[in-house]
Amino acid sequence: MLAAQFKSFACKIMPLLLSCVFIIYLFFLGFVFAEELADSQFNLTQSIGNENVPQQINSGQPDAARHNPAPQFAGEFFGIQVSLPNYYFVQGAISVFGNKWGPQPQSQEELEKVIWDQLLMSFEAFRRGVVVNQEEVDGEINKMLSAEKVEFDWKKDKGSYEKWVKDKTNEPAEVFEGQLRHLIQIHKLRQQIIDSMDPPVSEKEAYQEFINENSNLGIELVQFDDKKDAMLFYEKARRNKSFWEDENKKRPKDFKKPGSVSLEFLIDIWGFQKEAAYGMMDRKIGSIYPPASIYKGYGVFKILTHARGDKSSFKKENVKKSYYNQIKDRKRFEALNKWFEGFKKEANIKRNELIINELTKTESSEQKTAQNKD
Repeated sequence: MLAAQFKSFACKIMPLLLSCVFIIYLFFLGFVFAEELADSQFNLTQSIGNENVPQQINSGQPDAARHNPAPQFAGEFFGIQVSLPNYYFVQGAISVFGNKWGPQPQSQEELEKVIWDQLLMSFEAFRRGVVVNQEEVDGEINKMLSAEKVEFDWKKDKGSYEKWVKDKTNEPAEVFEGQLRHLIQIHKLRQQIIDSMDPPVSEKEAYQEFINENSNLGIELVQFDDKKDAMLFYEKARRNKSFWEDENKKRPKDFKKPGSVSLEFLIDIWGFQKEAAYGMMDRKIGSIYPPASIYKGYGVFKILTHARGDKSSFKKENVKKSYYNQIKDRKRFEALNKWFEGFKKEANIKRNELIINELTKTESSEQKTAQNKD
């Protein structure tokens, strides 16, 4: 009986304890610098010259956060509230460093997604005990300063270092280093998850990757938005040998030649379907290939050249192993993305829409006012 009561009590108290411990953890991570961030107006006009510091995406904490101190939480996940200072800390990191694990956000909605993704990954890193030591932070700083070719020793000349950080990010060095620690921690978590996965790779998959990279296909194509139009064009070109050239003379801008490129290039960049690309390799030079989807709409294709990769090269152990590793790495990243999507659903992220929308409006208004003054 006593054990059952204790178990019931533990179930109720554990989420609260976890929330308290996480808040303390964020305090030490660097989120305590939210007050300084509130006074920062990021104005990066160029990259620091290193991949760690891309151009500014968005501003830091707007004045609204100071004028309206009542809102305390940006939202929650796993039933744990996420404070506005934590939210602005991550937003500040993205403003300075950009999105390290995907395309740069081009809208407020995209920025919101990146912020919450990083908040959630930071929380998971805490739960897994992922630690970042000072040597790792120092290493990243050394890389940046080396790329900048600075003439000072940042560990001995703190004044020059702090001025450099202020000039580049308009924020204190402590905040800058806290953001670095945050990003390194997420990187380590991602790598930890990737390393834990061991997806199977068959020789057939490895060989197909080899073929994709080492087989070249030269084609000319015409793009259509509607598949019916593409099919109509294909039927005319298939029945009339001169139709393709006649149409090319009438509207040359509609005919595109990617060049003699690898199958991988056509699949990854032009959006060719694998089955279609492989099928074109089996067609005779000069033949017309039926409509297939590409990066935009559908294409009708004329085969100009093709050359298959030398199968004997694949039999070399080092070559075969390299393609096994390529497939394995790709599957690991796919598994990571799949895991994270499931993790996000489990977290049940709930944004405080009223607060975020109000602050976003205020921020936009402040930016327009600043632009008008300029």
